[in-house]
Amino acid sequence: RNTRGDTNWVPAEMVERIEVLRGPAAARYGSGAAGGVINIITKAPGEHLTGSVTAYALAPEHGEEGASRRLGFNLAGPLANKLSFRVFGNVNKTEADDLALNATPENTAGGAIPPAGREGVRNRDIGGLLRWDVATGQVLEFESAFSRQGNIFAGDRAVNGAGSPLLGELAGDGAETNVMLRRTASLTHRGTWGATSSRLWLTYEGTDNTRMNEGLAGGPEGSISDPTKKSTSELETYSANGEIHTPLNFGGVAQMLTAGFEARKEKLNDPYSMTQAATAIPGMQSGNRDGRSSAETYAVYVEDNIGVNTAFTLTPGLRFDKHSQFGTNWSPSL
Repeated sequence: RNTRGDTNWVPAEMVERIEVLRGPAAARYGSGAAGGVINIITKAPGEHLTGSVTAYALAPEHGEEGASRRLGFNLAGPLANKLSFRVFGNVNKTEADDLALNATPENTAGGAIPPAGREGVRNRDIGGLLRWDVATGQVLEFESAFSRQGNIFAGDRAVNGAGSPLLGELAGDGAETNVMLRRTASLTHRGTWGATSSRLWLTYEGTDNTRMNEGLAGGPEGSISDPTKKSTSELETYSANGEIHTPLNFGGVAQMLTAGFEARKEKLNDPYSMTQAATAIPGMQSGNRDGRSSAETYAVYVEDNIGVNTAFTLTPGLRFDKHSQFGTNWSPSL
């Protein structure tokens, strides 16, 4: 809930290339790719030790807008024969806009706080990769990362027309009303088998979202009433994926055939959001719910890139999903 994106966790010096797929790509990547895909491909550690440190600062012209500061580093290179590493990290802070930014005589009368400006954010990220070139064309990679992201409250009064003095106090103190902790780990095998290539990867992602409790549905939603009361939403995702890419040539037309699979298990524990009663909703418990839910997804897919000519590529695809809650689904694409 209320996550905020910040792509500075990928230092520019680590990026080898960025691939952009325009339009729906769900047949290969799943339902999250309905609007397209952006793949950020990072550089493999090289034969020589390399590194960099990057500092960044932004001072807005208007003194009541939040300033930004960022410091990042990355280091990569060999450890031993066929063994290499990469490590990176960054710290950054963007201040929240001052409460006075939107202040006017009308909405500050009677102790009301003005509408909030942009919320601030604090980031702490660190990650590392260990690469083993087992043999020619065979690579194993282990990667792990940890991130902490906290907001800097700006006084958002949500559905409350005037806001409460508490919101002004939290904004004045630069309080963190919600904090995200993210842990990831992955094990990847990349193989080259003549003209064919493959990739198999296992991943884990765990996210804890701890926040000051907000009012739920019925009028008070979004409003903080007691900063001492907090709740944590925990999401864990385990997945296994595999792909194989094979070049083909039929009648002089070059093609690249991709076939793959995905297996994913997701577990959510969000007790506070589940405290509201659910009545007359088929399949949902109406009494006290414990906030736990889970789902499994299994999928296979195939996609072919057909080079009709140098300016035109035809890409048919087909995906089959089986979801523990929603059943089965075929997703064709062209």
